Amino acid sequence: MEHFADPQAALAAEVEGLSPGRGGGSCRAWTTVRSMVVPRAMTRRGGFREAQASLEERGFPIVVRASGGGLVPQGPGILNISVTLPTRRHEGPVNDYAWLCGQLRAFVGGYGFDARTGAVPGSFCDGEHNVVVTGRKLAGTAQRRGQARSLLHAVILVDPELEPALEAVRCARAHLGDPAPLRSEAHVTLSELTETLSDPARVASELIARLQAGVALHLAARRPKAS
Repeated sequence: MEHFADPQAALAAEVEGLSPGRGGGSCRAWTTVRSMVVPRAMTRRGGFREAQASLEERGFPIVVRASGGGLVPQGPGILNISVTLPTRRHEGPVNDYAWLCGQLRAFVGGYGFDARTGAVPGSFCDGEHNVVVTGRKLAGTAQRRGQARSLLHAVILVDPELEPALEAVRCARAHLGDPAPLRSEAHVTLSELTETLSDPARVASELIARLQAGVALHLAARRPKAS
């Protein structure tokens, strides 16, 4: 597991993985310091400067990413998984989403917890490709497709101080004029489910081993079969 003292450097390292010359697939696990990742489009909205100043005071400086999505908190206890795969243009992005979510669901299922994929109203950066346990968001996923490769990303709530992060999201939303409610009870952490999974380093080690094996099988299934 890598730790980045500079969250912008973490995002830059992800983008490097989209380089066409890299070939094959790769898996990385990383964490970074407290911060709030926002899409570039959000910087053009009214109230952004006020949101930026307020989050800086709260200890969640804003970091801008090139892709879309919503506000995503980062910090200790929040684990990021980055997987790159060759892009197959005749396949829609939902196929890779389904693969990544399936891997995360199987990991959680191995500890006896039933996980599904779907939206959780009241969660941060909500979407149809959340990983959900007990009706609450455990992880969010995103995808960015390059010329030859796709980047799959998951943000997993392992053992963070969740309430300060959610308060920072609420603060930013208020400045940006976003009335959507954010409910603490819409989220769950791995440490709440079991103390066994309260250490991000352990979770990272087990997940990367699973994902590396999964990537190998995934790529093998894509290869043309000999006639």
